[in-house]
Amino acid sequence: MSTPLDPKDHPSVDLTWSNLRYTVTVTGEDGKPAKKPLLKGVSGTARRCRSLAVMGPSGAGKSTFLNAVAGRLAVNEQQTLEGDAYLNDVLFLARYKPLVSFVAQDDIVMGKDTPREALTFSYRLRSGAPAAEATEAVNAMLERLSLTNCADTLLGIPGLIKGVSGGEKKRTNIGSELINNPMILLLDEPTTGLDSVNALRVGKLLRTLTHEEQRTVICTIHSPSSELYDVFDDVLLLADGHVVYHGATSDAPKYFAAVGHPVPPRVNPSEHFMKVLQLPAEQIAELAAAWRKYTDSAEGRGENLSQHRAPAPADVRLADPEFDRLLNHQVVGAGTELALLTGRAWRTTMRDPAGVFGRLVQTLFFAVLLALFYANLDTTDNGVNDRAGVLFMQVMNLTFMNVMSALAVFPPERAVFLQEQSSSMYSAGLYYVAKVIAELPLNLAYPTLYVIITYFSWDLAPGATAFFNHYAIALAVSYCGNAFGLWAAAMFPSTEIAMTLTPLFLMPMMLVGGLFANTERLEPGWVWLNYISFPRYAYKAFFVNEFTHMDNLCPAGNCRYTSGDEVIKVFGFDKDVVDTVWFNIVMLLVMMLVLRVLGALGLALQGRKTRSRLVFEENYRKGHKNSSDTVEMEPVAATSS
Repeated sequence: MSTPLDPKDHPSVDLTWSNLRYTVTVTGEDGKPAKKPLLKGVSGTARRCRSLAVMGPSGAGKSTFLNAVAGRLAVNEQQTLEGDAYLNDVLFLARYKPLVSFVAQDDIVMGKDTPREALTFSYRLRSGAPAAEATEAVNAMLERLSLTNCADTLLGIPGLIKGVSGGEKKRTNIGSELINNPMILLLDEPTTGLDSVNALRVGKLLRTLTHEEQRTVICTIHSPSSELYDVFDDVLLLADGHVVYHGATSDAPKYFAAVGHPVPPRVNPSEHFMKVLQLPAEQIAELAAAWRKYTDSAEGRGENLSQHRAPAPADVRLADPEFDRLLNHQVVGAGTELALLTGRAWRTTMRDPAGVFGRLVQTLFFAVLLALFYANLDTTDNGVNDRAGVLFMQVMNLTFMNVMSALAVFPPERAVFLQEQSSSMYSAGLYYVAKVIAELPLNLAYPTLYVIITYFSWDLAPGATAFFNHYAIALAVSYCGNAFGLWAAAMFPSTEIAMTLTPLFLMPMMLVGGLFANTERLEPGWVWLNYISFPRYAYKAFFVNEFTHMDNLCPAGNCRYTSGDEVIKVFGFDKDVVDTVWFNIVMLLVMMLVLRVLGALGLALQGRKTRSRLVFEENYRKGHKNSSDTVEMEPVAATSS
């Protein structure tokens, strides 16, 4: 496997788009659905070995355009995308999306990772390269991006963890995509939020990628300085979804002078163009019409990029052996994905000392508090009632402590997860499993500490069998609580919402847990709660385990309960096999597995919402279904590029 920094690893390509029209359904002034076009027939090309800047005011369609050519727009009945896109003369198929890298405007990174770790994760996850090769590639990229000095500094979380500078974080974001050697690199406003020095540094990096490494680069940019503007070879000016100019940056002043908007002396051309692009809608429509007229003229056909038409139907190919070779180069096994995701999840957990220490303090606090309140329980009637109460308290504490800690697992990483899912970097299910594995040691340690303190302080049932049964039940209910919390964290968009709504699901389960009321008096419509209440299974297991091992409860002979079996019968936990300890432990494990699956499905559903359909093949076939031209799906020999 060759180094990812070798430009010979990929062919240089032109990315061509033809008549892109993106329309969304909105609510009109009359309250009825109305169609709103965001892109209005945008055509053009990003030429190989040249950088293209996309400029326009807010709402011009810059990000919409970039997401359209990247295949990242939501497409459904309410949001439609028409038009085609091509890589050279190859239709931009859905399977070729991994060959195009996208850098989002916001620096969405794992704040507890370092630049070195972020680049290593991205490279190994997409290439499957061994650690030694990854180290070599990452070191080269760090030097390439001038990140060597901060390579082992945390990226940081604003307001929480101090990290690298904004420019260094931006270059790390770019490097995470660049290290995988994309043919085409798309960047959404990579200089936003940077000072002029760092913005120019990013611009020069992009120019190097095109001129020296033969990549195709498209970059949206807002109000660049004159120096930054001159870094780009070509520019696409958008206003209200229309193309107003698309050509060489050096030719733009000449064109605008020809249409009546010359650049004043000693004025930054890009600033002047931005002022022009903010003219009233009527004048923008005139400028768009003037551009279309120019593209149809002899002069325009010779110079402008919008005239780089899509290939004729007979010339279109639906496969390319070179592209397919690059796709095969990127295949990574599920085992490698899981190992990398688990490693990152474990780093994230261990680099949160406040969270780890906070859970430890919480565990010790509740364990010691309850140990002091209920120390040395006896076997009188009051002692029996106290035992019934503390066992239910055991269920509640183990449930809520694990639920609440799990609720904070996904939300802080949600933006990173969704960003990586939109790029199809890994399976959402494997991400979920990795989180479960990474949390496993702590989810084992805290309940163990809690049980050791409380069990012996309360003087619960004697004997090793009773203790280890109790311990097994405690672990099972803890894992159920963790699974329930991860499900809620996956389903709800924020920690605050999850913490607000989770008790609404848990409280009904607690009410049928077996302590507050005999569930045999439930109305028929509520009986189903018995079967989905994992606290009930846990309480029954704790209760039966405790009193099965206790005989001669009342030596004095004047008590209500004389044996543990009698207590079990009074509480209604004597229904043969369904009330045995191990049956209820098994049911807890079943409930845990069900909650794990639901959590993974919920997370996958969230990730799926970010994955858009690449519709260029679908659009192409619709447009040519009545044509006499037929397009074969078989690969043909690659043309030189």
